[in-house]
Amino acid sequence: MHASESLLSNNALVSELLHLLVRQFSEVESVGMESTQYRQYIVQIIRLLWNDPRCSQTVIDMKNEPEVIQLFVQTLISSFSKLTDDAFAAIPEIKSLQSLMLQPDFMQLDPKERDEKQLRLTQLEQNVRFSFDLTTDTLLLLLDAAEPWGVALWSRLNALGHLDERADDEGDGQQLPAAGPAAGGEGGEAAQDREP
Repeated sequence: MHASESLLSNNALVSELLHLLVRQFSEVESVGMESTQYRQYIVQIIRLLWNDPRCSQTVIDMKNEPEVIQLFVQTLISSFSKLTDDAFAAIPEIKSLQSLMLQPDFMQLDPKERDEKQLRLTQLEQNVRFSFDLTTDTLLLLLDAAEPWGVALWSRLNALGHLDERADDEGDGQQLPAAGPAAGGEGGEAAQDREP
């Protein structure tokens, strides 16, 4: 059995891993040693473990440790701000390069210089896209940390992501179900009463 399989099959180790990752994430971010790639991997792993039933008690225990959960939340907020700042800071240069490449004079530049500007634009666009993707993951983890364990916030966010489609349907005169929880929770019985 591979070491990772052995780890993931041990409930106690999985639970301890979440606690260690939360502390590690907070400490590394707080001293400014983070990297974008580091954040990507650790945020995704923490999100996965945070909602793993085997880690429910660990999450509850951490929320009873103010120094742990407060530092973690502060770190997430700081990370979210840095990611958005970095992404928006790159947009003016992207627009400038795009505008330059649309000019007739651009093709008259030295081929090496054109290649360098094209490479720079590609890198900036990739970095901005990556930063916004990671910003979303960071925000979802922050929302998870603010809620009691087991609340699948991203399910509700996914539902909100379909609001435009719902609005289009309503514009076509189609009747849509109420926006309450479909499986249990408030509004569930009302939804069942409306079924034929």
